[in-house]
Amino acid sequence: MRNVFVISAVSILIILSASISYGEEGADNYKPQWAGWLRAGYDHDFTEGGVNGFNKYSARIIAKGRYDSRISYHLMTEMVNQSSIDSRPVFLQGWISYDLADQISARIGQYKYPFGRESYGPVMGWKFANPSYATKKIAGKLGRSGGFFRDAGLQITAARRIKEGLSVFTKLMLMNGNGINSYDSNSEKDFVGQLGLKMDHGMEIGGSYFAGRDNHGDESAANLYFILKNYGIHAQAEYSRAVYDNGSYEDIVPAGFYIFATYEFYPGVEAGCRYDRFESNINNEDTDRSRVSFMTAYNFAELTRIMLNCEIPDGTLNEGLDPFISLNFYIAFN
Repeated sequence: MRNVFVISAVSILIILSASISYGEEGADNYKPQWAGWLRAGYDHDFTEGGVNGFNKYSARIIAKGRYDSRISYHLMTEMVNQSSIDSRPVFLQGWISYDLADQISARIGQYKYPFGRESYGPVMGWKFANPSYATKKIAGKLGRSGGFFRDAGLQITAARRIKEGLSVFTKLMLMNGNGINSYDSNSEKDFVGQLGLKMDHGMEIGGSYFAGRDNHGDESAANLYFILKNYGIHAQAEYSRAVYDNGSYEDIVPAGFYIFATYEFYPGVEAGCRYDRFESNINNEDTDRSRVSFMTAYNFAELTRIMLNCEIPDGTLNEGLDPFISLNFYIAFN
């Protein structure tokens, strides 16, 4: 009943808003703008029996545009999908957005849910070739399917400038929880919300919350993050924790964090380091894994670069693993 009320309320707002703005001139040309990117790379795993090869090849095509002053749309397809055994092209994102008022919009379709910050940005902008353990294991799993940091649902986005150099934003989403390109398997909806503050000197702090169900029962997750981008420095830290219902047994509680910093020593030349740690269940012993990652990159332009990563694994669950090196080339076009 609660879900019906929320969706109905948003629908009424859209209808009223549309009726008020009826007659506004539409866009002269609402055909899509095309964009996309390519990533190609080579991985070398020094672990005995590790797989070495050109394992990070992917390509995405994006079409986006605006129908009129209020309605916009976005489509994204990954032409080479290495995220699963099925390597055929996969439809990643598709949504219609409607501006309800200044700085307030509603979006319906399939897209990234607003949990965390590392996973929410584009892969092309990641400072390290692989996501942190906590992002992959918690943010990547939300709901009954997961795997692509995306789901189908309805989202309200709002922002407000409080004063010079300080603004607040929020994103609230109801989603199926069944992952991408699938129908819902029950009548319940999962909830994801994010609240953040943007401040002077390129600082941002915020948090996310998820409540829903997985295949075994109730599931919840929370997240806190900090970002600093200024004077050639990009520093970022994030902590995530989840609680999974385990039936008559004790709840499963995974938790982890990462912290990284990069610095642009010379225009286009960047280097940095990340430490991340994750426990698959803090209620049990010997469930930890950690990793130190180093990166260096040359940025030809925004989202177009060559990047070298080195990962040194540690922790109980990483026992027996040796360092891992990845060389990746990225190019974006629009």
